[in-house]
Amino acid sequence: MALVHPWRGSSAPATLTPSRVAGFGQVRFRVRGGAAPFAGCALAALSTAQQQQGLMGRTDLAGYDGMIFEWRSATTTAFYMKDTLIPLAIAWFDDRGRFVSSAEMVPCPAGTASCPLYQAASPYTVAIEAPASGLTRIGIGPGSVLAVGGSCR
Repeated sequence: MALVHPWRGSSAPATLTPSRVAGFGQVRFRVRGGAAPFAGCALAALSTAQQQQGLMGRTDLAGYDGMIFEWRSATTTAFYMKDTLIPLAIAWFDDRGRFVSSAEMVPCPAGTASCPLYQAASPYTVAIEAPASGLTRIGIGPGSVLAVGGSCR
């Protein structure tokens, strides 16, 4: 698995390290320019299968600050909370790591035929999910810039 960081001026992928959650890697991220600078560790969902799975069926984030989703080019892909057991917040970032928008997402009850969709205000390349109301805890808000890469310590 690899993450591509277009806003860092490099097309060289960063290698992910294994995580405590089967099927996902982990990666360090840093936030600056928003509520407060923050450095943390997140699960990484890079493949289509990982992105579709996301945090479905989980009752917690296994001690991680969030889950990072990254695309090689800008997308408008919507998120939904099908089979997701915990309320989440999501923030989207453009190809330079700049904050696009955010939303609070509520679990979609089992058996619901159509779950609400959550979309960014404009195209993005990276999204991060965190526990509900948890974006400010990790420094994310209007004006913040996200950088992804490096190993978690």
